[in-house]
Order: sequence, then structure tokens, then C-alpha cells
Amino acid sequence: MAALLAPAVDVLVKWKVPRGVAIAQVMVGALVLLGGLLTFVVIAFVNGLPGLVDQLLQSLADINAWLTTGPLQLTERQLDEYFAQFSTMLRENQAAITTGVLTTAATVGETLIQLLLVIFTLVFLLRDGSMICPGMAAMSPLSTRRPRGPRRSGSSGLTVSTRLPWAG
Repeated sequence: MAALLAPAVDVLVKWKVPRGVAIAQVMVGALVLLGGLLTFVVIAFVNGLPGLVDQLLQSLADINAWLTTGPLQLTERQLDEYFAQFSTMLRENQAAITTGVLTTAATVGETLIQLLLVIFTLVFLLRDGSMICPGMAAMSPLSTRRPRGPRRSGSSGLTVSTRLPWAG
């Protein structure tokens, strides 16, 4: 992400915007774009949910009709018994189902915390990335360092490949 957003920060800095303000603007813009994308997905899902429920109800009615008129020739009483057994199974396994829901909620929380950590790291990479990468390379033994070649840091190759057309 730093390689994707760094050119936008560099353009704003060239336009005489202070680096901290440029980073804030680019981060807010990226978060707004991401939020807009997620909002679009959620709205599309919510708008499609009533149709999905209707399709599910129709499918259940079709299954019920097939079970009574199809090759199994089940009676309504037998279907009611199977439904009661299924309901009992759900009630008996409610603890396991609840555990699964709580595990999912914990995973979502962990993911949000990791996202905040990525954003925090991204701010520093956008602010001082050109100084961080060579500094980290200087900490490694001389025998393990790669020759620098024409590029100044390891991230510049990725930055060049992701450079925006208007970023110059």
C-alpha cells in the first residue's frame, strides 16, 4: 500500500503541501475510497437479501413438495417429525453454534486491530520510507547486503511499477 500511495503523497509535496498534511489527505482519501467500496458491497447485499429470502422460501416449498410427491412419498406427519428432530438438534447444539458465532466475532475484531496496525505502519512508511529502508539495510551484515544498483531503496522498483499516470 505504501508503494501505491507514495506517488500521490509525492505529488502533493511537489505542489508545496506539507508532507504531514499530504499523508493525512492521501490516507483519508484511501479510507474514503475503501469505505465507499465496502458501502457499495453492503448495500448491494442488503438490497439483494429480500430476493434471496424469497428464493429460499420458494426452494423450501419446492423441497417440501418433492418430498411429499416425489420418490420418497413422505407424509406431512413424517415431515413434521423430521422438522422437530432438526429443531431439537439445533437446540442441543446451541452452545456449539454460539461458540462459532463468538469465534467469528473475535476474528473480525482481530482483523480490525490488524487493519489499524497496517494503517499506523503505512503512515510511517509514507512519511519516512526513504530513510527507513536504507536504515534497515545498514543494520544487516555487509556480506548479506545486495548491491544497490541504480535504485536507492528496495521499494522504489515497486513504486515505479505502481506509479500513477498523473504522478509524473
